Amino acid sequence: GGGFLVFARRVQGKVCELPEVGRFERDQPFSCPAWIKVAANDGNGAICARMDREADYRGWDFWAQGRRVGMHLINSWPANGLQVVGQKQIPANKWVHVAVTYDGSSKASGVKVYYDGASQPVNVENDKLSETTLTDVPFLIGQRSTGEQFSGGLQDLRLFGRALSPAEVEAIANVSRYS
Repeated sequence: GGGFLVFARRVQGKVCELPEVGRFERDQPFSCPAWIKVAANDGNGAICARMDREADYRGWDFWAQGRRVGMHLINSWPANGLQVVGQKQIPANKWVHVAVTYDGSSKASGVKVYYDGASQPVNVENDKLSETTLTDVPFLIGQRSTGEQFSGGLQDLRLFGRALSPAEVEAIANVSRYS
């Protein structure tokens, strides 16, 4: 099904493991919206991931680096994977709604990045995905299988088994953050 899979609230400084969630193959569309807050010199790491570092980073993540948000989908890094990151930084020390959507095309062009409901221009840092992204490591909120823990604040993470439309992302972003 393509519906709503998980909704997590008030996840801050802790890693949450959901073993049966987020098992997506490279041809399956999905979306991850969340509220995040990062410091001016911080905010790197996996917002959520189902990614096995020990197996050449196989899997996927919703990622933040240098106050920019994006996504990896990987079979083996860097030879067989995608990396797409928003060009602009999100504001520091402010809650921002961020989202990534993926259309299941196995192409970087199928990844969209949104800040506060608005589609963002992206940098394509890798566009070579042709093999499976399935991994047996659990879905984690706040880091990859080991390491790369997200250092910012994180709330209201959602996971959908389909690519949300721009209007749907905007509608979710316009709902008040849980407090």
